Amino acid sequence: MDKRKKDKFNIPNTLDGLKRVQNIKILGITSTNGISVTPHIQHLATSNARILYGVKILRAHGLCRSAVQAVFRSVILTRLLYASPAWWGFAGANDRQKVYSFLRRSSRVDFY
Repeated sequence: MDKRKKDKFNIPNTLDGLKRVQNIKILGITSTNGISVTPHIQHLATSNARILYGVKILRAHGLCRSAVQAVFRSVILTRLLYASPAWWGFAGANDRQKVYSFLRRSSRVDFY
């Protein structure tokens, strides 16, 4: 029986003055060294929840429905859709569920 050992990948030594990081933000998209976008999705979820609160305040102060939806599309949807073809494939099932649940909640309150 031929048992093959998995080749272990040796991480090269760091250069002087450089520090190895776990997360990196490139063009506004946060990625981990394991090519996961979970930190990016978490940041989107928290920041969009804050923005959603602001949109609710605008609606409570009398902004009409079409204007509220225009604000939602121009502020929140653009943040969700920015570079989404690039990072969506690296999003896990939990990450995708977060995005879908946010959109469902937004449509339930008639923003989307």
